[in-house]
Amino acid sequence: MYAQKLPRPVGSEGHLAGKIRLICFASTPGDQVQFRRWATQLDDHIELLAVDTPVSALMTQAEALQALIERLSIYLNVPHALFAQGASGPVAYQVARAAERRFPGQTQHLFVSNCNAPAPSDAPLNVALTALYPAGALPEFRCWRDFSHRELELIEVPEPLPGDPHGQRLVQIINTHLGLLSL
Repeated sequence: MYAQKLPRPVGSEGHLAGKIRLICFASTPGDQVQFRRWATQLDDHIELLAVDTPVSALMTQAEALQALIERLSIYLNVPHALFAQGASGPVAYQVARAAERRFPGQTQHLFVSNCNAPAPSDAPLNVALTALYPAGALPEFRCWRDFSHRELELIEVPEPLPGDPHGQRLVQIINTHLGLLSL
């Protein structure tokens, strides 16, 4: 795990007062690099935590997911948002479901970028959901509407410009959405 700023202990004076934690799920080493760059570009009220998506030959996928949820539980008991892209999307969705059960009302938003929707058997979330998709992929991303009982926002994100390979547009979207939550 990587955190830009060390989190204050739960219960300490000023712990996340007016702040929101953004938990980003990395499925590639490049994602971790991207999230470290974001940490310096996100607004001050956003505390970033980058997490490797678990892959282990020693555990089943369900066991690895449960271990990740246990490891993250100290971060999920306060207001937070989740971000995933690509292969980490289903993991973030399952973490959001577990957080809803264990810490009701703490998951404020789920952002998914270029992720397939979960399996049809997965229950919808009671969390605002923003699905970011590449140009021309709207039909495939509409199915996300079945996975949220709250707001669903679909945003087409153009290919990054040559001078912006690290997703400045994604950072702007996250800053805007999480800025509104902190009001």
